[in-house]
Amino acid sequence: MDDVKLRKYEHTLAISGAAVVAFGIWSVFKAVIYFVLLPMDQLGVAFEEMDPSQTEDIRQIGLSDRGVGYVAVAGFLIVVAIDLLMRLYIGKHAILDGRRKTKRRVYVGLSIFLSVSLVMEVGNRIASFVNYSTQNMDDFDKLVHAANVSIIIDLTSLLALINLIIAAIMVKKLRR
Repeated sequence: MDDVKLRKYEHTLAISGAAVVAFGIWSVFKAVIYFVLLPMDQLGVAFEEMDPSQTEDIRQIGLSDRGVGYVAVAGFLIVVAIDLLMRLYIGKHAILDGRRKTKRRVYVGLSIFLSVSLVMEVGNRIASFVNYSTQNMDDFDKLVHAANVSIIIDLTSLLALINLIIAAIMVKKLRR
């Protein structure tokens, strides 16, 4: 009976690893689409309104609103690239562990970290969506709130990570 459970959890681990990789690719795709649709001038103005103290240093360099927008996009894309690399690492090692090709468990810790950050991100977006009325918004605000539709996909990604964590724990327990 334990062999059947072990095979089930190993299969779940491999499938969840593939899902984590797929959602990582989706996050990059989503970010690219978001920034293609967003005018750089408006992003620079919005970035300055969020934290004027940080943009003072950038303004002293002599960047325009568009330049500040490009700096913000570059920073965001670096974060998205790090997220993708983490998801690729987690997914690859979960698939390998599910196929009994490795026994490294570092990916479980990274999965927990990624799950916590995803919970905070989704919670923040839900809170901002609830706090702000969607009436009387300019185009930038409408675009930001339209991105909140992707909360469902992020919740699905979170469920895949949770499923991966549970399967990894059960595989380790059943292999003993």
